[in-house]
This record gives sequence, C-alpha cells and structure tokens, in this order.
Amino acid sequence: MLIVRKRLEDREISLKRFKLLIMYMNGKKLSITTIIILLMTCTIVAVSFSSEIGTIIEDLTWNEGSFLPNYETGFADYTPANFDSEINSTHIHIFETSGGEYHYFAGVYALVPVTDGVLSLTFEARALADIKEAVTFGLLTINSSDMKYLTGARAYDLQGEIDFAPFDTGYHQFNYRFELEGYTEVYLFFFFIDATTANWNQEVWIRNLAFEEFIDEDSPVISSSGDLFIEQSSYGNQISWTLSDSCPGTFEIYKDEELVESRGWNNLDTVSLNVDNLEIGTHTFTINVTDRFNNSAIDQTYVRVSEEPFLTIGDFDWSFGVCERDCSLPLNVSPYEPLIYDVNDTVLHVLEEGYTHDLWVGASASIPVTNGLLSLSFEGKAISDYTYAARLDVRICDSVFKQEIFNYPVILSSDIPMTDFEQYNKTFILDGYEEIILFFYFSDGWSMDWNQEFWVRNLQISINVSESILHDSYVDSYFVSPDSNPSGIVSYNDNLLVATQRTDVIHQFDSLTKEFVDSWEISGIRINNFDTNGSHFFCMEKGKSYLYILDENFNTVEILQIDVIYENGLTVFNTDSNDPYMFVGNKQTAKIYKIDLNDGSIISEITTPGPNIKGMVYDGIFLWVCDKDLRTIFRIFPENNTIVQEYQFQQINPNGICYDDDGYLWITDSSSSIFYKLNISIYDDFYTEIDPNDGTFIVSYIPATMIFIAMVITVIGFSKRRRK
Repeated sequence: MLIVRKRLEDREISLKRFKLLIMYMNGKKLSITTIIILLMTCTIVAVSFSSEIGTIIEDLTWNEGSFLPNYETGFADYTPANFDSEINSTHIHIFETSGGEYHYFAGVYALVPVTDGVLSLTFEARALADIKEAVTFGLLTINSSDMKYLTGARAYDLQGEIDFAPFDTGYHQFNYRFELEGYTEVYLFFFFIDATTANWNQEVWIRNLAFEEFIDEDSPVISSSGDLFIEQSSYGNQISWTLSDSCPGTFEIYKDEELVESRGWNNLDTVSLNVDNLEIGTHTFTINVTDRFNNSAIDQTYVRVSEEPFLTIGDFDWSFGVCERDCSLPLNVSPYEPLIYDVNDTVLHVLEEGYTHDLWVGASASIPVTNGLLSLSFEGKAISDYTYAARLDVRICDSVFKQEIFNYPVILSSDIPMTDFEQYNKTFILDGYEEIILFFYFSDGWSMDWNQEFWVRNLQISINVSESILHDSYVDSYFVSPDSNPSGIVSYNDNLLVATQRTDVIHQFDSLTKEFVDSWEISGIRINNFDTNGSHFFCMEKGKSYLYILDENFNTVEILQIDVIYENGLTVFNTDSNDPYMFVGNKQTAKIYKIDLNDGSIISEITTPGPNIKGMVYDGIFLWVCDKDLRTIFRIFPENNTIVQEYQFQQINPNGICYDDDGYLWITDSSSSIFYKLNISIYDDFYTEIDPNDGTFIVSYIPATMIFIAMVITVIGFSKRRRK
C-alpha cells in the first residue's frame, strides 16, 4: 500500500509538501524511491527575531566536511567526499565535483555561539541539481566537545516537486530557533545529501546569514483547574495549574498570604496542591509564575469550604400541576386532579393517571442563583405506556414575569422507556438573575389516555458556582446567545453567523471581540442548520426536501429539490465545480446522505454514529457530526464510514458546528443558549493508506503532538478551497 500524509492548510484542502530524506535505519541503506518517515524529537518553529548580535558569514571560521550520520549513537563520522566549497563575505557555495559518496552529508561547518540556551538564525538558501530528487538542503547542529550531532536541532528543506531537470529552487528565506539548554557554542553544519555515486551536479548556496539573540517578551501562560467549592469533611480535593512558556523559570504558591510552595518548572508542567482540612470560609490560592527573562503571570483560585455545599429537594417548596404547552406564555402551574405526586427530601415523583392533552405536567419551585450561574446535578427516570411519551424536561423561567429562559431536554420522547435512573449535570448562565423558577415536567401532547410518570432524585444545586464549571476540557471560549435555542453556525468573512430555531433570525458576531455586528430575519424559511461557500448560504427546513440557496443578504436565489427528507445537519462542498455535492442527515432513517447538487440525487449513504445527529461540517477529508443526545462530536471518514475520533462533553449538548479561518471548531448548544469555540483543530495530522486492490482509503489517525516528515514520490492533488 502507498502511504501518504495529508494536511489541511489554512482553510484549503492541499497536500503538504513532501520532503525526500536519505538516511540509515538500523544500518540498512534505503533506496531513493523508498518512502521514509523521520520522527523528529523536537519541534522546529519559525520565529520573529529581536536584536541581531552581528555574526555573519565572514565572522566565522568555516571548514569543509562530510559525514555518514550514525543514527544509533548520534555521532558525526567525518570522511572525505567529492565536493568543494567557495566562501566569501556574503555567500557560502557548496557543490559536487565528481561522482559522490553514497548517503554522505557534504558541506561546511563553523563554531557559533548559543545565547541563553537558544540558537536563533536567519538566512536565504538555494539548491540546484540535475534531477529533482537531488535538490536537497540540510542544517545540523553538532556538539563541539564530542562531535555528536543534536537530534533536536536540525532541518531539511528544498525538495523539488516537479519532474524536469535541471531544477533550481531559487532563494528561500529560512528562520529557525533551536532550544539548546546547557550549550554555549555548537558547530553549525550546512550540507546537501549526496545520495548516489552518480554525479548529479548538486549545488547549495547560503547567503544573508545572521544570528539573533533570543529575547523572550511573552509572559508565561497559566491554565487553571478553576475555583473549587468543597464540603469541609471531604478528602482528596485538589486545585491545579498547567504552566507553559518557551523559557520556564520558577513559581511561588500562596495560601491567602502564606507561601506554601516554590520551585522551578518545565514547559507544560502541571502543578497540583491538596486543599483538604481547610477552615470553613473562602480561601485564596495565588500562583506567581516567572520565566528566565523575568516575564511573569499570576492566577488566583478560590476554594470555598462549607458544612453543606448543596441545596437539595427538601430545601424548596414545590408546586405540582399543569400549564399550557406554549413557551411564549408565562409559566403558571395550576393544580390538576388526575395528577398524582409525592415528594420527600430526596425524590420528586409525578404521575399522570388519567387523560390530559396539550399540557406540560410537572413540579416547580423557586431556586436561588449565585454568581450568575445555576448548577444542577440530579438523577432522572421516565416511563410511559407508549415509548414516545416517555419524557423528562427541565424548564427555567424568570421569577418575575415567569417567561422561559432555557429549556433543557433530559430524557427525550424518542428514547426507549427507562427502567433505571441516569445521572444528569448541567450549568446554566443566568447573568443578572438572583432567583429563577425551576420546572421539572413531561410534555403531554397526545390525545390518548397514556400513563406517564417521571422521577427526580438526589438533586444537588450548588450554593456557589465557578464559571470554570462551564468549561469542558475542549472549550477555549464561549459566547452567550442573544436569543434562546441557537442552532446552526457558520464562519463568514472573519465573523460568526448563528441561526436561532424559534425566531428565524441570523445573528452576526465578530469572532475575536465577541461584539454583535448585525442580524437578519429570514422570511418564510425556518433555518435549523445551514452552511456557506463564502458567497452563498445553503439551508433546508426540517421535514422537507428542498435546498434553499440564498445570497449574502439571505434572499432566495435558487431552490433545488433533493431525494432526501431533511431532518438535521447539512454541509456543502465543491459548489463552484462540475461535481458539487452536499451531506444531509435524516434522523428517522439513521442515515447521512451524499447528494449530487446537479440533480438532487443520492450518490451514497452512511449510517449515523449516534441517535440524534444535528449539525455537520465537511472539511474535504472528514465529516464532523454533532450528536446532541450523546454530547459528542464525531470525526468521520465518509469514504468507508470510519469514526476516526470522538469528542465527548460533560456540560455541552452540541447542535450546530463549523470551523473558522484558523481551522478551529465552533459549536452551538441550543439547550443552554451558548456557542463555544473549541481547542479542536481540523488540521490534526493523520495518515491514509490507499488499498492497491480497490483504491479505497483506510484511515489511521496519528496525534498532532508527534512531529513527522513524510516522503512520497507521487503528489496527490485536492481542491484548494473547502466550500466551493
């Protein structure tokens, strides 16, 4: 099988440039046509430099050298090779003079200074050869004391990608920064790879070489586990911080004003502190972090200690009854005769025994709100004589006008009747509220005499809630929606457009400042999820088979009938090409269909990964699908219906999904009226294997934390824009 590495670059579907390396692995020579993957042990990053220290080509003493690198010991074995060099005040020129030495690195080296454990340099390089496979350029650093090359400070570039010779790359600008902690000087070695005994007339030029003193002006970054609310008698309570910086230094931790810990730290170091046995009250833990350049950062975490950290069912006065099934009306719960209920300190139980129709049936109570947040934890259960009537919902209304703020489905009507309790946790943002009405209920929309009932037990409402509880591990930041039930979301002209289910309004936000920009009311179309190709918008209405194509002002310009009834989730691709298509989801058939946008016909179909698919977005390789019930985003390879990754949330019920110009995912949560930016990028590295027997793809995901250079001879092309 042919193994290729593909990477999504800057909102484009493109094949990353593949680089040819010739190396020894376990003493075996690899042929030039062999595909080789070199695992890099240290990330090489481009940087912007600050102050030049004045070292240029003519300031250094250069020597010719060639060596066969020993990949087991790391030593550079210097031997003669057939090449020559010319060096003046502005240029280094290395060139092959006759038949080469197979697999030797040939070039020039000089002793260079290392400043504060960092070697930063900038230069221009050019390469020339008779065949493109020989157009290589390399850079190594070598320990000046034992001539052992440093695996974490090396680079290979300038592999040609076209099939004619001779090939001249022209000059390219390079900036490198190497972490060389503990070194004051190293040998810097510029070379080309002499791959065969043939004379391919290889040449490399280096010019405008300058070394820079690395000056770190960035403060350390502190990621906190968040404020903690604990019961005094509990044990095993910890707070933690993750520290990151390119030049780590030291930190100090204070409890209130008392120093409790101080030491040095490494990049991405996680510092944890036990906070058991604290006195009742609020305690402040402050961490002061400093790097080697005296940049600092401070974070304060509050630990609140109480004898009774939660309010429970028995702390509230519950009203049992029914109200009209209309979210636009005030919540007025009235007693109802067929309703049977009971309540104690731990359990709420509501049973409909008789006929009700078009009513919400349940229990309500006034609940205090602290810090603008309401955090609920409870176990729920619902059963009914009919599967689709088993239901339990949570409704939150303001305590003055009794109008709905949030509606949170716990057990959906499409679920199998439950026979045991399940745990539910949810935190709601309620800025400006000190009290709300909490309503547990089922929705009786059936003109049948079905017995419906639900239970709520072990309810815990936190007395003090930290905003950090909203942040699942995948969340970078969030916006509060101006309307309830945000559903679809797209990235458009560096802004976010968000659709709301119940108002048929599109809101536009600046994704950086979170500021409101504009809004549009979509006349005649109830948008749930939608997509854009940058010039038009694409949407469908639930239960219908018409795709609406809208202009930038959301005016309908075309209507296409497709061979699928739309339920939830759609995304378009290649809309400006001859083979445009879309993916659309149908919950009832549990299928995601690939639709030909020329005639609306079905091209192919795959099975949905979960029971309640909502939004989806396609990046040209993977299909990202939200399942609201499972609180999960699935990353699917649609060619063979392979689930490559799953991202599961604790607090969020993902609905709409898109990615921005930087490749980061955004999702909406219609039940909590928030949309979130995630720290998940579509640019993660992966491999695909192409089966030579049938040409199908087999996906193998590789974590992005591992740095690889993959090499292939054949370059596979992809469409260069995601949504055309």
